[in-house]
Amino acid sequence: MNWRTRNFFRIYAKNGGNGTQAAMSAFKFKSEKAAAVHASKLIKTHKVSLREIMDAKGLTSEKLMAELKEGIAAEEVKVSTHEGEFIYSKPLKNLSMSHRNRELAHKLRGDLSTDINVELPDRITINFDPETIASKPAKLNATEQ
Repeated sequence: MNWRTRNFFRIYAKNGGNGTQAAMSAFKFKSEKAAAVHASKLIKTHKVSLREIMDAKGLTSEKLMAELKEGIAAEEVKVSTHEGEFIYSKPLKNLSMSHRNRELAHKLRGDLSTDINVELPDRITINFDPETIASKPAKLNATEQ
């Protein structure tokens, strides 16, 4: 890989993945269309992944997992007042944020399946006790006839 191509990928990672702008800067393209075509070829040829771009930005797997772990244990300070006076102020678990982070962690691990298959029988039999039905007469709404 020559120095211009390395410079392209450095700029590409720094600007958040805008290949056209990176090609225009690294190769001094005047045309955005030509820069976009060249950037696309470089990215396909060198197979730059989102993971590599994130790593270059400092968003490594280790850092993300550490922040995810912090999110699971997230706390927020709850304050209660009465007539302008503090009654109490203490950190409590932020259940909403904790739940979202746990769900994300399970999705990343592949623990959650989006495919749910439920087999239902072709026929359902419901047995009613006639005495129960007789003792509780049906109520009809005015719109039901």
